Amino acid sequence: MLPVGGKPILEHTIAALHNNNIPRITLILGHGASEIKNYFGEKIQSLFNPHYRDSGILVSIAAAAKDFSNKEFLLLMGDNLQDIRIISRVLQQQGDIVVAVEKKECDEEDSKVMIDQGTIAKMGKDIPLDAATAEFAMLIKFSAKGSLVFFNTIEKFIQEGKANAYLMDALNSIIAQGTPLIPVFTNPFPRIEIDTPKDLERAKELINKME
Repeated sequence: MLPVGGKPILEHTIAALHNNNIPRITLILGHGASEIKNYFGEKIQSLFNPHYRDSGILVSIAAAAKDFSNKEFLLLMGDNLQDIRIISRVLQQQGDIVVAVEKKECDEEDSKVMIDQGTIAKMGKDIPLDAATAEFAMLIKFSAKGSLVFFNTIEKFIQEGKANAYLMDALNSIIAQGTPLIPVFTNPFPRIEIDTPKDLERAKELINKME
């Protein structure tokens, strides 16, 4: 709910989705759930992860399995801002699992991506800098088939005691299973993941360049 350009970050994301003709938006909530639901009202649907205090992102995503498994959907993160043209580009790309990436010179903290022969070969912060092609932009489109693979993989992680694994760990497992992850470059359109006060200040500058 941090403000950027006079509106909460989530409000910019919801507007971008509406502008791409996506009418149904579901937020998976934890901390601050009541505040978010009261603010957006009927603009959104919501699911609640009661274990948000002691679980990772995979448990939150698993809360949506009943509603989205075997259905086409977009997965975005609430702390990211992206130009609406990035969402449009991802929606237009064919593939069961389409992943937005930003081609850039990565640093140690970036969620790095290796691309080989048009598909993603590996994702992770531990990828050597000279092997990284791009940064994971935290936006994924799933076909109905892709969503089944995704939720089944997450369920297996949780059953195996890996509930606190990272999203990229699950995606790497999907790659190992033989399902290709198709990259879509966000460049040249602006985007930012907001993790620090410095990121927030940068977002306030970028928002004026975003459609």
